[in-house]
Amino acid sequence: MVQIKNIHGEVILTLPEGEELYQAVLIGADLHEADLRGADLSMAKLDYADLTNADLSDADLRNAKMRGTKLDGTILDGAYLPMRHHHNHCC
Repeated sequence: MVQIKNIHGEVILTLPEGEELYQAVLIGADLHEADLRGADLSMAKLDYADLTNADLSDADLRNAKMRGTKLDGTILDGAYLPMRHHHNHCC
């Protein structure tokens, strides 16, 4: 069982049995002040989640879906963030 705690050590979310954090579906989840330091969220779906004031230091978010995610005050020091690909158009 995977539990997500806040920065105060309180459990704020328990994932369903068999769901791993790296591929968790957390769309619209309230993860305000979540302690996700060093977490593997590499394929997580975090669209529209509230990560306000969360600690994501050193977290792996490389392929995470984060459309509309609230990141106000989020600590991202050393986090591996998703990259956007842009196509260059020739003249």
